[in-house]
Amino acid sequence: MLLFITKINSIIQYYFYFFYVYLAYYLVLLDTKIPPSILDKDNEYTAPMKAKFLQTFTDTNIDYNENVDAIFYDKKKLGEYMMESNTELERIWKTRILMEITPRGNIVMFYDAFKMGFSYFCDQKTISYDLLNAAAMKYVRLYRCRDFFIDESILPEDSTSPLIKIHFTEDAKKNKNQTTAFAHMKNYGKENPNAKQSYQTRSTIYGIKTVAIPAKPANTKEQLMNKFLYLGKLNNYKCLQSVPKKRKVLANFTSPLLESIIMDSGVQREALSYKDFKAAAISKN
Repeated sequence: MLLFITKINSIIQYYFYFFYVYLAYYLVLLDTKIPPSILDKDNEYTAPMKAKFLQTFTDTNIDYNENVDAIFYDKKKLGEYMMESNTELERIWKTRILMEITPRGNIVMFYDAFKMGFSYFCDQKTISYDLLNAAAMKYVRLYRCRDFFIDESILPEDSTSPLIKIHFTEDAKKNKNQTTAFAHMKNYGKENPNAKQSYQTRSTIYGIKTVAIPAKPANTKEQLMNKFLYLGKLNNYKCLQSVPKKRKVLANFTSPLLESIIMDSGVQREALSYKDFKAAAISKN
């Protein structure tokens, strides 16, 4: 009987041992934090940027468009001004640089006044539009140029940028009319009711990865998006701006070499043509 009781106690201790081992292992798993995914990191970066950007529309103490020159609100004048290369307006905005650390790598961004888009350098050629959009939100807040941000999916409906109507609405209508004119040239017949939902692709130029999105209904309004221009890796960015060298003019400077050059140039200007030389030789003889 004593032997039986001893065996029962050993069995109970054995099972209690494994119970405590599994319980401790389970508690360790509960305490272990699951590392965040890359999408979680992206959201941790973009969400605060969006909140701070939207807050600028309720903050009336600061003019968030004080650095936007008046010429941007006149399409004709801006077009005539940008006909010249390397304008002062372009130079100024290229010096307003944002250096940002994102979950996908470091970014150097500035606003291109000629192309009316955000140019950026990054070692990653493919970077999500949302991350670039978040960096642009910080850029317009930092440099007080909120009207440069034209993404209608982010802007409040009652506070859209006036640059959208001035520079982009008419062009969008023209492109839509041209597309409609070509679309009616071909008859595709009736749609198959058993066909899968159609998809259209949307991509932003210069390095933004193409993303497949469901086709919008016919009555849905097309929304504008910001333009991002990829300029290459970070080592292509030149932080030092080249200063044009002024030509030095030495007044009242004379030398025998300079005088001979001036005399030779005068002789060349006064040189006779072969026809005049031949006529003068004949008359002399």
